[in-house]
Amino acid sequence: MSIADKKSPKAAISAVQKDPSRLTKAQLIDQNEELRRRNQELERAANKMTVAPALDVLEKAESLVFIEATEHCTDGFALFDGEDRFVVCNATYRSAMDDFADILEPGISFEELIRIRADRNLRKDGL
Repeated sequence: MSIADKKSPKAAISAVQKDPSRLTKAQLIDQNEELRRRNQELERAANKMTVAPALDVLEKAESLVFIEATEHCTDGFALFDGEDRFVVCNATYRSAMDDFADILEPGISFEELIRIRADRNLRKDGL
């Protein structure tokens, strides 16, 4: 039995390298399908390597634009997520809330902020 008679795609590829004329039509079809499959795998891998970093850069750029926009607000601005956890604020908000600015870090809950503020009892305006 010759190498070209084997049914595995690797054997068919190996046979083509030695003597492509010895392959049957079915072996050529199998080889073509195997090469197409491998090409698709490589394309998917390449897309993951190039798209993911590009998305990270885009997200960072959008975040910077958002932060820059909030810093231009004359009013205090704070953003909390769906679970009432602090995400970001502008400098105006941070300076207005100077009694707890030291603990104003992403992830702290709104409830924790209010409790700490009440415990410190530093606000004269009742907020």
